[in-house]
Amino acid sequence: MPAAATVVSFNDALLRTADVQLLDSGQWLNDNVVQYVIERFNANQLGFLSDSAVLVGGSVAYMLAYADDESVKSQVKALKVDEAQIVCALVNDSPFDDTSDYGMQGRDEGVGSHWSLLVFVAADDMFYHYDSLCGHAEDPPNRRRLSPSSSQESVALRIATALAPRLRGRRGRSLDDTCWAGNCISSGVPRQRDGWRCGWHSLATARAICNAMSACHGSSSSDAEALRCEVVQDVNNLCK
Repeated sequence: MPAAATVVSFNDALLRTADVQLLDSGQWLNDNVVQYVIERFNANQLGFLSDSAVLVGGSVAYMLAYADDESVKSQVKALKVDEAQIVCALVNDSPFDDTSDYGMQGRDEGVGSHWSLLVFVAADDMFYHYDSLCGHAEDPPNRRRLSPSSSQESVALRIATALAPRLRGRRGRSLDDTCWAGNCISSGVPRQRDGWRCGWHSLATARAICNAMSACHGSSSSDAEALRCEVVQDVNNLCK
């Protein structure tokens, strides 16, 4: 079957043969697979139970980080984040390319090497950044100031800055260090044990947080692998 052949589609997600191959162990996830999982979560599949959360895929999150204010306003309105109890955005480290609309050329070409998760919890009025490469059991919890420690956190900050004034309980209020926890809970975030499972860590963490409706420790490698296996089975079932 050609790599461009459609294997399965669901709502706004479409997986082609090349995308499905990324479900194998050892493969780094692209936007298409991430969006597929998000669409299945939104349909209360794959063990996702929350109806009070908004999940933002990689391409849209990237646009929020780099688009002009009017485009951000339009996108945020479409996402309906203003009343969400939880907002989770998948963060990607793709470099910004100013030769194309909102730098999206890099996204289209699949450029990028890491996924992390930005979370806003309305009950806490707080943003959290879950990065499975930064998890260290020995790190003491410490709230971050608005000074990123990595390029990944820098992108997360850009997305949080775009979202902050438009979220539940924060309308008109910009991002500041009173609502940015950053990597402060990294002491409880399990570190990934390989170089490819970051996307599964981020998606499994999003599921856990949305189901609990509160910030919690990130997913373990076994949690991430369990979700990968669930998605493989889910795709197989839809293909029947």
